[in-house]
Parts: sequence; C-alpha cells; structure tokens
Amino acid sequence: MHKLLRALGALLMAAGGYLILSTLLSLVPLIRESRAPLWLTLTVALLFLAAFVGLFFGGWRLFRRGTGEQGGSEFAILSSASMALVLKLFRGQRGNRYGLLLGNYLTCVLIALLSLPDRGQILRGSPTTLLLGLGAGVLFVAGLITLQSSVRLNGATLSAAFAKLGLLVSLALSVLCFGERPGLLQLLGILLVLAALVLIHTKGGEKSEGGAPRSLSLLLLTLLAGGGADAMAKVFEQLGRPEEDRLYFLYLFLTAALLTGLLALLERRRSGKRILLRELAAGVAVGVPNYFSSYLLLLALEQLPAFLVYPVFSTGTILLVLLLSALLFRERPGRRQLLGILLILGALVLLNV
Repeated sequence: MHKLLRALGALLMAAGGYLILSTLLSLVPLIRESRAPLWLTLTVALLFLAAFVGLFFGGWRLFRRGTGEQGGSEFAILSSASMALVLKLFRGQRGNRYGLLLGNYLTCVLIALLSLPDRGQILRGSPTTLLLGLGAGVLFVAGLITLQSSVRLNGATLSAAFAKLGLLVSLALSVLCFGERPGLLQLLGILLVLAALVLIHTKGGEKSEGGAPRSLSLLLLTLLAGGGADAMAKVFEQLGRPEEDRLYFLYLFLTAALLTGLLALLERRRSGKRILLRELAAGVAVGVPNYFSSYLLLLALEQLPAFLVYPVFSTGTILLVLLLSALLFRERPGRRQLLGILLILGALVLLNV
C-alpha cells in the first residue's frame, strides 16, 4: 500500500510540476500575444496555475503518506529552484522595484492563511511563535535591503557570493546553540560547499571598483541578515511548537508583506514609480514556490540535522537552477561553475557518509 501511495504521489507531483513550469514559462508570451483584456488573461492563467499547484500538493501529501511523513528536503530544493527560475523570467522590471516582492509575500500570506487548520489559531498562537515569526519577517526584509545596498556599493557578484555564504550563520547556530556535532567528513563536505559557492558566484579576474570592496561592513551585514533569515527555520524547529508551524509562516510573511508595502510607498514617493499589475502577477508566481520552499525546509529540519539540510538545500538548488537554465535558457556554465559543480557533487557524498 505504501509503495502504491509513493508511486501515485510521485506521478501526480511530476505531472503537477511539469504543468506549473509550463504555465510559468508561457505566461509572459501569453500576456504579450493575447488579445483579451490583461485582467482576464491573468485570471485564467492563475486559475490554471492554482489547479496545477493543487495537483502537485495533493501528490506531495500522498507521497508523504507513503513514506511515513518523512523527508521534505528534495521538494524544498525543487520549490527553491522554481522560484529562482521564475525570478529569472521576470527580471528587468520597469515599475516599482518592490512590486514583485510585495506580490510574493501577499501570496505567501494567503497560502499560509488557507493552510491553517483552525483560523481561530491566529489569535491563540503562543508568544514564542509570534516573536519568532516577527523576527524572521524583519530579517527577510533586512536581507533584501542590505543586499540591494551592497550591490550598489560592491557590485552584484561579490554581494551575491556573501549572501550565499550566509549559510555559515545557520551552521554556526546549529553547532553552538543547539548542540549538533558534524563529523570530520561532514566538516570537509561543508568546506567544499563554501568553496563551490564562491566559485559559482564569482567570475575569474573580476575586480571590484578600487581593487577592493567599498563597504566590507555592508557585505558582512548582507551575510548576517540573509543567513539569519534562513537560520530562523532552525530556531523555530527547536523552540517553537510543531502544531503552529503554519501560523509561524503566516506571522513571518505578514510581517514581510507589511514592511515591503512600506518600502514600496517610500519608493513611490522617491521615484514616482507605481506597482505594475504584471509585477504583482509575477509576485504570485514567485510566492507559490517561495512558501513551499520555506515550509518544506522546516519539515526537512525536523527529520535531519541542520549541518546536512542547509548545505544540501543550497547546493541542490544551485545544481537544479544551473541544469534548468542550460535546458530552458541555453545558458552554459563556465569553467568556474563546472568546477563548482564537481565540488558540490563531492560535498554531497561527504555530507551523506
């Protein structure tokens, strides 16, 4: 019976994932070529997307039943990679730069609200869940602000590398505060992961302006804020109540949505740019995988140690994005990226020994 559930669940997830990806990839050409009103085109597309997401989620629940409620990391990687690909599709936005993010967080709020088993739980949640959700939401937005500021001063390449190295925060927290003890081979695997992240997110021979970063403190803040946001999942797994996990995400994404909305208003006053409807629609497409990526990461942390989950999650996402970018966008990885991929493969072997 369990094998049948796993097989059926995997089949539904494969079909749902394919249909979701196909819908997202065809959304922009559909909007450009459709003669129907924009609101009607988006409504129909989102209805189909919602149905396909429901198909995938139903398959995921069947698969979890067949595996005894284990796992989560593989689907977290798939969701995170899907989010990265959708962002790649909608890059080059012309309106308010916070429009897509606001749509993303509002979508996450809606999914979290719909997934609550009891709406009354919103007012009965524990103070710990509330505080952790608020803190995580603030860190999510702080990571965004510091990354944007660092890109302006230090360039996109160096800033992205430091953002990815935020993995160190999660690992240090799990070891120093929660008593996790990786073995020698796991430590070597973690070092290979860090080396791979630097290789993949930097370009050979590239120099920053003036030969050095203009703001090292801002780079460190980018690392700490981004890493702290990811680490909050481990903090909740240790300190929060498991039955309030969906409530935690509701608090988190609601806080992030409110702060991003405030940033959007400030940007409107400063530049006069409005939030465009297409950016909100793109935010919906980003928000669905964003929510499930966060939720499934928490599920994985409940089953496996953080020193295994976080490196596998980060590197697995990178591998999947590189693969799909090569297949869908014909972006070939360079020598440094290929070397980084080899290091990741070696790291995954060591981490799972």
